[in-house]
Amino acid sequence: MNLQQKWDGENWMRDYAPKIGDRPLSELRIPGTHDAGTFSIPKQGAVIATAQKDAGTAQFAGVPEDFILGTQVTQNRTFTEQFDDGIRYIDFRLVCDPEGMFIVHTFRGMPIDEALAEIGSWADAHPHEVIFFDVQKNYGCDQQTYVSTDGRSRTGDVAFAELVKETFGSKLAPRPTSSAIAVTLNSLVSAGTNIVPFFINQEVARQSDLWWFRACNALPEDAGMTNIWNPYITMPEMFQFLLAEAPKYDQRCPSELLLGAIATSPMFPKDTGIAKWYSDWKAGTQVGSLREFIETTVLPDMPTMVAELSRAGYNVLSTDFYDLGKWPDGISFAQLVVDQN
Repeated sequence: MNLQQKWDGENWMRDYAPKIGDRPLSELRIPGTHDAGTFSIPKQGAVIATAQKDAGTAQFAGVPEDFILGTQVTQNRTFTEQFDDGIRYIDFRLVCDPEGMFIVHTFRGMPIDEALAEIGSWADAHPHEVIFFDVQKNYGCDQQTYVSTDGRSRTGDVAFAELVKETFGSKLAPRPTSSAIAVTLNSLVSAGTNIVPFFINQEVARQSDLWWFRACNALPEDAGMTNIWNPYITMPEMFQFLLAEAPKYDQRCPSELLLGAIATSPMFPKDTGIAKWYSDWKAGTQVGSLREFIETTVLPDMPTMVAELSRAGYNVLSTDFYDLGKWPDGISFAQLVVDQN
């Protein structure tokens, strides 16, 4: 349904609140970004995260750094720019290294405290816009320990949770006490809470009242988010896989969200690795970067994929390089998704 509302990416939830604000979260369509923080990975001198070094070194041996970065950086724009453009879901990934906690996608990006501060500042300035903050990966955080200013030693998972609470404070939406509770955008905003935090490690999440639950290819027991995912198939196969799997989740509880990542690692089979992808590129049988893959393989079909996945019941639709696509009438990826409401 086209909302026939003047598009303002920075304030679309406020503008559309009379029409969608009282719907359960499970009935919304939200635009998102995959590996949202990778804009912060340095273009030169990037550091492979300690927790991923063993796997990374084997794949990257002899492959030029600029080529590798072209497969790991998935967004051009900052968190602030993404939110201003209408993005409301971010796939957030961190690594806990001895030097601290960082954004990660094989390579380390910005420090986590800087990333959280930027997100929190935007949420402060936009109390009617709700951010779905999804911690989809946390490499090494159950093993790395840090010492706090008061001398306490705690794991990276605990240190990160403390930093999230300290930074976001009262803006954090509490996890519903029952999966039957129908959380809505209006109910979140009226309570002064506009950051909904998900965490991939359900064991850690259950030990804290901070996190909403998150799972992959398995419906959470309570309010949370499920990611339908298979990284070992081609892009057309991924799309068909997403459509085929969605019906299993038609009876979701009102505060459960279904995530579909439209354009991600089906750019090449993971079992072949970066090195083979590079050799294929040199032989003229493969594109040279993730950006080129999105431009040539995904963008032409993006409107169709968004519409069909929305009809299949997906609530959150995320993609790499969301800012590349401009469709008829200048519609952006974010508006394309929001218009499915």
